[in-house]
Amino acid sequence: MQAALRAILKAALYCDAPAHAPIVAAILAKDAYLGLPPDVILTSLPGATARRTPASTVGIDQSVFFANAATFPWRSHARWFLREMTRWGYLDGVADPAGAAAIFRPDLYAEAARALGINLPNAETKSEGHHADGWLLPASPAPIAMGPDRFLDGTRFDPTVPIAQFDRRPTLA
Repeated sequence: MQAALRAILKAALYCDAPAHAPIVAAILAKDAYLGLPPDVILTSLPGATARRTPASTVGIDQSVFFANAATFPWRSHARWFLREMTRWGYLDGVADPAGAAAIFRPDLYAEAARALGINLPNAETKSEGHHADGWLLPASPAPIAMGPDRFLDGTRFDPTVPIAQFDRRPTLA
């Protein structure tokens, strides 16, 4: 399992390197994956020079494979997924936050990341929606540069809030 995790991490690092964008675009363009022209895919990859958005938003519409701790198995994401599935009525009955979080294995990730010299977040959970700009995530041996994490509606996710508070669908005006 560790060899597979190391391979996935290496692939994510490779895909995030701007120099590899043309190769990544060519692979993703195949019918078995996205089935789109490579030049269309290339506009969303790291290092793309031909974006369809203004310069002030460069990076917002960019695919992320490794940056921003994208590969880390945040246990708080398990809680977020459960909260949203409950909120939108996709779960009947009682959600099991502890069971869901147990599926996310930062311990296995940490072993693979350490073997590759990759920085590791200092916590297994994090809040979301607090940063309008880039920020630094506490990690070892060095902090991880993170991008903005604001939600479109301005809400924030706190993994300590009980899921039961989100047991209904929001009303849309």
